[in-house]
Amino acid sequence: MYAYESEDGERAAMNELLTGNRLAGQMQDWDVLDDGTRTQWETLVTRINLPPMYRHAAGNTVDNFRPKEMAADIEADPVISGTIIAVANSAKIGLSSPIMTVDRAIVHLGFNLIVSIISSYQLQQALGSNSHVSREFLDLIRRWSATARTTALHFFKRASMHDANEDAPTVALLARLGTVILAMSDHPPHSNYITIPDEPGRLTHELKEYGITSPQLSGRLVRHWGLPDPIPQHVDNLWRPVLSELDDTPDNRCLTLLALSVNLADTYMNYSMVTPEEFLGRGAYAQLAANLEKMGLLGIINEAWESKLMQRELEAASY
Repeated sequence: MYAYESEDGERAAMNELLTGNRLAGQMQDWDVLDDGTRTQWETLVTRINLPPMYRHAAGNTVDNFRPKEMAADIEADPVISGTIIAVANSAKIGLSSPIMTVDRAIVHLGFNLIVSIISSYQLQQALGSNSHVSREFLDLIRRWSATARTTALHFFKRASMHDANEDAPTVALLARLGTVILAMSDHPPHSNYITIPDEPGRLTHELKEYGITSPQLSGRLVRHWGLPDPIPQHVDNLWRPVLSELDDTPDNRCLTLLALSVNLADTYMNYSMVTPEEFLGRGAYAQLAANLEKMGLLGIINEAWESKLMQRELEAASY
C-alpha cells in the first residue's frame, strides 16, 4: 500500500487531494472554450501533419512482423537507421559484439521497441517541420514518447489488459504532444516548465499562463489527424485519474493505467532509478495511487517494473 506514515504526511496527502479536486473543476472540454481561444490554438494544431507510421497503423502488428521488409523501409531514412543501429549498440543493451546492419538491429531490439523508436522519431519530424521549437525540446519529447509507449505496453501486458486495449501504447506515445503546441505559440514556456515535478503542477501552470492545458491540445491534435476512438478520448482525459476519484470500470482501469504510464515515464526520464512506490508516494499522485489501489493494479505494477526486460527496453527507448 502506498501511504504516508506520519500524521503530517496524511494531512499533506489530504491537501493534495483537495487541490486536485479544485484543479479538476477548472478543466474544460475543447468545445466550451471561447471562440478566440479555440481559433488561436486551432491555427497551430492544423500545421502539424500526421506522421507516416499512423497512416499504416493497421499493418504494424507483431503478427506480421517481417524484419527484412521493415529494414528496407528504415534504410531509406539514414537518420533513423543510424539511430536504431546506435541504440542496438549502446552500452545499455550490453552486446558483446557490434551490430552493423539494420535488419540485425531490428531482430535484436524486437518489434515493440522498434515501433516505439520509429513512431517517436516520426513524431519529432512532424512536430518540427513547421515550427520554431528547439531541437533539444523536440528530442526530449521524442525520447519521452518512446519511453511512455514502452511503459504502457509492459504494464498493460502484465495486467492482461492489452488485448482489450490495443490502442493504449499509442495513447501513451501521443500524450505529451500538447506541450509542443504550447512551445509553438508566441509565448512559449520558459525552461523551468520542463522541470515542473508533477502533472498537477504542470496543469496549474498551463491554466494560469495559457488558459488551456496540454491534454486539451493533445486531444485536439489527434482528432485533427482523424485517429479513431477511443484514442482521442483517452489522450485528453489522462488527467482524470490523477485529479479525480474514479469508479472501477474497464474504461477507467485503462485510463488509470495509462495515466500512471505517461507520468511515470516523465519521472523516469529525469530519475531512471525511480520506482513506482517512490513515484506514487508523492503527495501530488495521492489520488492516482488511490485509484490504482481500488482497481487492484498496484501489485501488477511492481511485478512489471522489476522485470529485466522492461528495464532494458526503457533504457533503450530513452536513449
